[in-house]
Amino acid sequence: MVPRARMSFLLTGSSGVLGRKILEVLETSPLVDSARALSGDINDREEIRRFMASEGPFSHLIHAAAVVATESVSFDLLNAYKTNVIGTGNVVTEFLRSNEGGHVTYVSSSHVYGTAQTPISETAHVNPGGSYGRTKLSGEFAAGDVSSALNGRLCIARLFSLYSDDQTGSFLLPSLKSKVRAAGLGAGIEVPGWNNIRDFAPAEVHARAVTHLSCNSLVGIYNVGSGKGQSVLDFAQSQLVFSPISKDSTRSPVPTEIVADVSKLRSTGFCLD
Repeated sequence: MVPRARMSFLLTGSSGVLGRKILEVLETSPLVDSARALSGDINDREEIRRFMASEGPFSHLIHAAAVVATESVSFDLLNAYKTNVIGTGNVVTEFLRSNEGGHVTYVSSSHVYGTAQTPISETAHVNPGGSYGRTKLSGEFAAGDVSSALNGRLCIARLFSLYSDDQTGSFLLPSLKSKVRAAGLGAGIEVPGWNNIRDFAPAEVHARAVTHLSCNSLVGIYNVGSGKGQSVLDFAQSQLVFSPISKDSTRSPVPTEIVADVSKLRSTGFCLD
């Protein structure tokens, strides 16, 4: 780690669930002089450039803006690639051109990995199984190439299964809530893939971890999660009151596991508990 000093932060994606929580952490940190949210469209490079000129300088960038929900990615795949890859290149380029030697934290995803029977470390082979994961892995390459070309310092935070009561749309928790509301509290609902194992952690933990990595100007790839595997059904029942139905027909024939090895994150002094 480099010596800590007071810092000025630029954050993208501040209107999202994770971004709002990152901004809250930054605004309450005694190490942070200022934290500004990037306004405008990350796909508009001129708009980003004007923002940098009028609001900078900044020492750190946390880039959390992205098309995230797999439903949204599938609905408009071209826009997802444009935002998650080209938009990432735009933001990192203009940040480093305006703030030479600045530090960049790129918020990526565990979707860049394949499934595994043991906790996944940062050195594991990347094998995204869907379009969202491919856009995030491509975004990692974009951020890495630009940072190398413009003398920036890059940290990649690969987030595992984030959840929050503030989530909407097709994410797991709001989808389950919708089913429970429709069926009635305590009634039976189907939970597809209930026997799959995932690494669930609240958005607040992810926000603290991302901010920790950025404030310490760390470089390289870091997994962010709980480090603990939990079945989708156990997670669902820890959050909502319902009875699972049709378990035989909704189980995954070959259950999958995606759990983070968080030993590297812990080695930085970050406390998950």
